[in-house]
Amino acid sequence: MKIHPLLASICSIALAADAFAYGGTSEQTIAAGGSFSYEPSTEHGSTISVEGRGGYYIFDGFQVGGLGSIYDNDVTTTYEFSAYCQYHLFRLVNPDNDSPGGFSPYVAARLGLAHGKNDYGDSATGALLAARFGIELFFTENVALDISADAATCTGDVYPDDYRLKGSDVSVAAGLMFHF
Repeated sequence: MKIHPLLASICSIALAADAFAYGGTSEQTIAAGGSFSYEPSTEHGSTISVEGRGGYYIFDGFQVGGLGSIYDNDVTTTYEFSAYCQYHLFRLVNPDNDSPGGFSPYVAARLGLAHGKNDYGDSATGALLAARFGIELFFTENVALDISADAATCTGDVYPDDYRLKGSDVSVAAGLMFHF
């Protein structure tokens, strides 16, 4: 049986992250991670979407940080760069050792810039405002699966809409977050 190299890399990062100090959503914790998706055949050819983000918990359950993302298919490319703040609505706590476990839902807001272009000569850059609702499912104290829905609007038409660009977008993503 052959293991995909990307899957093997993600598993080894997750296991290595568990060796670091306690993370979770506590004050002074650093969080880093993101999501990646690839669709080999869509209406517009292959599609790749990558998001990376990192932040710092300035107090329990409240994180500030930065986010960058790229969406590209054979017709449209969109880039986003933004600052964000994220607030965990509650944290589940294991009464035996007072460490978080289970899941932690959150809300987040983003403010930044976005740029979109397509093969038909349309190109725009604009101010970005977005809201995100998500949940982090903790596998360990340091590793969580992040599932989120993001609603973004921009002053320019930067998001893919068939063969044109539009000013708003709703997306769903899943990825890994590491808390140190």
